Amino acid sequence: MPITSLPGIFAAGAAGGSASITWTNRTISATGYRLEACAYNGSVYGIIGARVSNTSKFFYSSDGGVTWNGGSTGQFNHYSGSIQWYNSMWVAAGDGGSSQWCKVYTGTSSTLSSWTNSYTTNSHSPTASCIGSSKICVGAINGTWGGYRASNSSNGTTWSLAANTALTSGYGQWICGNSSKMVIVNANNATQTFAHSSDNGDTWTTQTTSGGSGMISIGCNSSGTKYIAVGTSGKCWTSTNGTTWSVKSAISTDDFSRVTYDGSSKWCAATGNGKVFESDDDGSSWAENTTVNVGTSSISFLIYAGGKWLLGTTDGKLNTGT
Repeated sequence: MPITSLPGIFAAGAAGGSASITWTNRTISATGYRLEACAYNGSVYGIIGARVSNTSKFFYSSDGGVTWNGGSTGQFNHYSGSIQWYNSMWVAAGDGGSSQWCKVYTGTSSTLSSWTNSYTTNSHSPTASCIGSSKICVGAINGTWGGYRASNSSNGTTWSLAANTALTSGYGQWICGNSSKMVIVNANNATQTFAHSSDNGDTWTTQTTSGGSGMISIGCNSSGTKYIAVGTSGKCWTSTNGTTWSVKSAISTDDFSRVTYDGSSKWCAATGNGKVFESDDDGSSWAENTTVNVGTSSISFLIYAGGKWLLGTTDGKLNTGT
């Protein structure tokens, strides 16, 4: 994969603009749960949480993320990878335990209280999901911890395992999708690799970068013209097509966990120690936001939906931002 080294800036108030989001702490009864992922159906926010070595739990808010209630529990074991709103239903993927490493549940309940098991396979344990032009895709660690597989579906209820292994070393960490492409970041390997698909996850092409390892999370816009990846030691990469990447200067010295885009002009990147940085110039410069209220907790999800930012942590804290 071609890599171009470009200069970057890390300074609050520089070309990327100052941090402008105001974050507010929200009460959620999620003590002991890792808040893994969040989705929005146009009126309700849904969160999937996991309790290590125990069980999963869903949470929902129907008033814009201000108050939160608990939905059903017990669909997954201690890894609950993702939740999406797709084809007029919630689609949640997680770890079902031995011989059921990947389970997908679907439901339409506004209180996230009624679910149907739509898919089970023992080949991989879900870490994330994304929506492409005509299919939803669940990406997951191979059951032997030696690679990465993807399953996809056009309707959310009938699933297929991708014909080829997307990444064969290390393990896939995060996946993003849009109208033209799906891209997987491969973490925990000596040579940084990506896998990308232009057919909604049916087949995958793997590429290796010379920009160094450490990518953890990736975000993109809906049209497939903007991508940003972040990783260990504040590393940042940008791309206009998901295959050719430019290395930017480090955002900070922190290890990053998530990055996402608001669909208009702002990117946010979150760290494993409770920090959030903003960029208004597609990742060239970043400003730290000091209104985030999660202490030093590791941020495990970060999304923009319904005109709001939401983030959750590995120890059950929740903030919303406007």
